[in-house]
Amino acid sequence: MQFISDCGHFPTTSHGTAWSTATTYGSTTTITCNTGYILNGSNTSTCGKSGLWTSTGQTCSPVGGFSLFNCTY
Repeated sequence: MQFISDCGHFPTTSHGTAWSTATTYGSTTTITCNTGYILNGSNTSTCGKSGLWTSTGQTCSPVGGFSLFNCTY
């Protein structure tokens, strides 16, 4: 019997989404940011043999360094 690694759901990215069809070894997830935000880090991550995603910690930063929805005057 062969064991198939499962990485579980990809960690939540604030102001963005991660999309994948599976969470098992070899599966890839794609990370995108909401409109008005830019991705810092890789836009993909693959489930590794060890059961861990190969790339995590991506963040979405506001374009221009400020958020259009949190302005103070």
